[in-house]
Order: sequence, then C-alpha cells, then structure tokens
Amino acid sequence: MDSQDVKHKFDEAKYKVSKAVSDKKSSYFSGNGAVYLGTLFLLFGANHVSDTYVNQELDTVTTEQTMQQYVQMEEALTALEASEALDQDVHKRFVDNLLTADDLSEEQSQEFLTKYEEAFGETENTVGYEVGSIDDLREVRTELGDGASAEQIAAGTVEKQDIEDIYGYAHNTVLFTMVFLLCGALLGAVPGVRRLADKGKPRHPRFKH
Repeated sequence: MDSQDVKHKFDEAKYKVSKAVSDKKSSYFSGNGAVYLGTLFLLFGANHVSDTYVNQELDTVTTEQTMQQYVQMEEALTALEASEALDQDVHKRFVDNLLTADDLSEEQSQEFLTKYEEAFGETENTVGYEVGSIDDLREVRTELGDGASAEQIAAGTVEKQDIEDIYGYAHNTVLFTMVFLLCGALLGAVPGVRRLADKGKPRHPRFKH
C-alpha cells in the first residue's frame, strides 16, 4: 500500500464520519432523531443509576465511645510499627478489631486501614484475607448481623467492591458513549463537515483520470 492508497483510505474514513453525523437519514439519526434522543435519555438514566453505586462516601457516624476506641486503635498501630518482627496473630487482631469496631466511623476506619497498608502492605499478605470497600463497612455489618466474624465482614466488603467496580466500568462506558453521541451531533452541525459529506464518496487518485 503506497501513499495514495493511505490517503484514499483516510479520505474515505472522513467521508463516512461526516456522512453519518450530518445526514439526517443515516442510522446515526434514525427515526428523525427519535432513536438518537431516546438513546441519550436511556444513557442519562443509566448514568444516574451507576453513579449512585460508584460515588459512595465514607460515613462520619460516631458514638460516645468513639474517642476511646480511636485512641486504642492508634496505640495498637503504633505498637505494630515499633515491632521488628511481623507477628501475624497480633496483626490479625488489629485488623479484626478495625473491622468490628462499630464505634469508629467509616472515615476513621479507612484512615487506620490506609496507615496500616502504607506501613505493612495489603492485609491479604499480612493477615490472610483481603479487605474491600470501607464505604460499605457499616452496611455489611448490618446485613451480616451481630456475631459476624471479621473475615466474614471483610469478604462482604470485597463483594461490595466487586459490584462497585462493575458499576464503575458501566458508569465510564455510559459517559464515553454520551460524549461520543453529543460530539457527533455537534460535529454534524459544522458547515465544513456537511460540505465534506455533500462532496460524495471520494474516488481513488489512481482512477480519477
């Protein structure tokens, strides 16, 4: 393929895009725009639904015992950081307490988890189980009820995180599609794009004469 072939392929691609976004009879605007607008409304709705699952915030709910619990966790973390050897039992007790300490807010729990993982790495490697989405910590505890173990709670947060990730991918895909459709509509209104579409399909330079 020489330079003339490459230029022709590029010209064809430009024509197809300009034709699609400016021709009201094309599939891009099928049904006099009804399908196009309907798609946008559906995407907007899907975006709103996915957004509610993606943008969950950490709660700041505290109790009368919060400060005492916070100080205890802070002292425990300091002791872990001062220890030269990694005692898995001691580390597991700290993470277990972190997940079951319902006097701490989710924001405070996330603070301790972040500091812990910065110092020692992921909990999966230090205590044997993974911790997922802390913004669902209180919800998971409520769903599991009293008596749930820290590992059960951790598994619940991981499951919630997996669901949030799926909605996150969907959220980004919907946003990209909405932007693509809106940009196509705006592009179709550009005079230069319409003129390009009106010229018709470009002929290969080899066959113009």
